Amino acid sequence: MSMSTGRKPACAGLAVTLALTVSIGAAMASPAPARGKVVAVDKRTGRPAWEASLWSRPDLAVPPLVTGELVCVLEEGKILKALDAVTGRVRWQKPVASHLPLTQVGGLVVAVAGDTAIAFNRMTGKRVWSSAPASTPSGRSTITRSRWWLPDACSCRRARR
Repeated sequence: MSMSTGRKPACAGLAVTLALTVSIGAAMASPAPARGKVVAVDKRTGRPAWEASLWSRPDLAVPPLVTGELVCVLEEGKILKALDAVTGRVRWQKPVASHLPLTQVGGLVVAVAGDTAIAFNRMTGKRVWSSAPASTPSGRSTITRSRWWLPDACSCRRARR
């Protein structure tokens, strides 16, 4: 139940699985499929509610970002899709080439594509901002209310003399 609205999240009755990992309240394990997919499982019956393809090559795998209403996925590392958490239907999609995990802060979904971070409105998919940092991020970023924290691929860089 959401503390702010007093309502159950849309996906409260579902568990979302990806290859060997699971989010939202249930733990399951299965062998990695030849073609990756995200599967929403009804927690009461254990039956799949819906599924969506993600990748054809395991090296393109990016874990889904699960919110109360949406499951955001990077299909084939090329298309950012926001799927309805209850039905699995695509609410919006944008071309984004990335192999890094998605990040959520408030109403934003942030994807790092190459040397640029792009923030999308979580519900509409509208581009809110983009930023190109001085160095290329190397992992999961963290966003707070006023800062964007990026792991640096070159943390061992030497200072210039």
